[in-house]
This record gives sequence, structure tokens and C-alpha cells, in this order.
Amino acid sequence: MINNEHIQALKAAAESQIGILENIAGYEPGDIDGDDVELRFETEDGFDTGCNVSIVEQCQSAADVIRSLLSERDDDKALIAKLQTANAAQDDHINQQADLIESLEKTNHGLGKRLCAVEARTLTVDLRKHLVNEVMIISQMDRQYSEGWCSANDWAILKIREACAAAGITLKVGGE
Repeated sequence: MINNEHIQALKAAAESQIGILENIAGYEPGDIDGDDVELRFETEDGFDTGCNVSIVEQCQSAADVIRSLLSERDDDKALIAKLQTANAAQDDHINQQADLIESLEKTNHGLGKRLCAVEARTLTVDLRKHLVNEVMIISQMDRQYSEGWCSANDWAILKIREACAAAGITLKVGGE
């Protein structure tokens, strides 16, 4: 890529060539005898001055400047295309990120609802652990029967806790 100073020099050379070519174009074809043309012009200070220029050299110089300008234009077009591609890639990435954020927000919202629903799933039951003596009095059965009944009751409470936990239900047992 060409720097700004080079671009300014190209612009100045192009403007100079334009002035010379316009001056040459002002001549009648019959007034040009050979390769040299005497150009007359005023300076910025208003002085009348002139010089002889070679038509062939000026045409070559103009062609060189035009070729440089076209090359610079092609470089600029290539840079623009590269920047447009990068911009499109960034737009795609931004759109993907926006879609991902939207998806995550929806998922978060759905999870929040489910969490509230799970937190609301609380089962309160009166599953008390009984002592063997208490069972013997209530049932009027012997110790062996009461111990078996208490073991079965403890096992049932354990299984109910496990089933509720697996289903995501909070279990509140009376007496705890």
C-alpha cells in the first residue's frame, strides 16, 4: 500500500500533466512542427513565462502517471474488498453472538420457571419414627413384632425420601 505522501505526489504529478496536456491540446495541429512545443503561461505571481516540452516525453510521463493512478485505484479496490469481507465476517459473528444470547436468555428464563416449579414442589407428610415401646403399647403386640414394625416403618420412610428426591420433590417429614 502506498503512503499518503506518495499519493499527494501522484496527485501533483497528475495535475501537472493535465496542465501540460491541456496546453498542448490548445495548439492547432499545423502549428506543431516537431516533437518540441513552446508552452507559455503565467506564474502565480502574474509573470509571463514559458518553456519547451517534448510531446513524446509528456505523453510518456502522462501514461506513467495514469498507470500509477490506476494501480493505486486497484490497490484501493482490493483493500475495500478485504475490509468488506472482514466487515461481513464481523457482522456474521455479531449476529451469531446475538442469536446465542437470545437462546441463552430463553433457556435461562425456562430454567427459572422450572426452578420455581421445583421449589414449589414440597410434600409434607406425617411420617414419624416410632419407638419399639410405643408400638408395643399402641398395637398391644410383643417386642419382636414391634421391632419388625419399626424396621419396616424406617425402611418405608427411607424409600419415600429417595423417591421424592429423585422426582425433585422436597420432603418435609412431620416431627423433624
